[in-house]
Amino acid sequence: MDFTEMLIDSWDYTKSGIIADTTRWMQLIVAVLCLGIPFNGYILRVYRGTTPAPEVDGWGTLFTDGLKVIVITIIYILPLLLILILILGLMILTSPGENIGNPGIAGGFFESLFTLLYYLMEFVIAAILPVAYIRFARTGLFIEAFNFGAMWETIGRIGWLNYVVAVVFIALLIGIPLTMVLFLFLFILFFALVLFNSNIVVVAGILAFLALLALIVIPLVSVFQARYLTLVYNFSGE
Repeated sequence: MDFTEMLIDSWDYTKSGIIADTTRWMQLIVAVLCLGIPFNGYILRVYRGTTPAPEVDGWGTLFTDGLKVIVITIIYILPLLLILILILGLMILTSPGENIGNPGIAGGFFESLFTLLYYLMEFVIAAILPVAYIRFARTGLFIEAFNFGAMWETIGRIGWLNYVVAVVFIALLIGIPLTMVLFLFLFILFFALVLFNSNIVVVAGILAFLALLALIVIPLVSVFQARYLTLVYNFSGE
């Protein structure tokens, strides 16, 4: 698995399909503004391995596919929400201010256990979701997003180590710069609040600029990541 080659391919795909086509870029920005629903549908087209970058057409299909992606995501994160509720419940039970008995060490133990389970499941779900999305995109069958046996086989053919490294690598490659930019803008916003004595116009202007920048960048980053994950999936031979 050549990461450099995949990154170059993903960049060329994004550059020729989005940056060099301002009309398509604008259409994707509109798709993001529509609560991101049709944009999710477009990303599915990228997951199907379409080359060059697919057109932004058939908006009805984009909306339908996008809604299915949202439902798939919700189903996957439900276990995390349930564990989070359990953790919060245990925190309340072990709170010194609650007069409902003293769970003591046992309560703290289970709280730590569920917290560990939460982070473990979060990692597993984050690793599986790309395969689930791509499998759904290529088969067109909603249920295939939950065909864990087939997904396990797919990742096995890619190689578990290769796959995990590839997913973590792209997450860090995209996440670190975006986090740095976000903190930079938060610093600028804080500085503006102090310098201009919390002037609402200045604050609104900075927030509007940040929102505009996000709208411009989201299509590029998302298509780049989707293409990269598609190339990773293709190593399974499917």
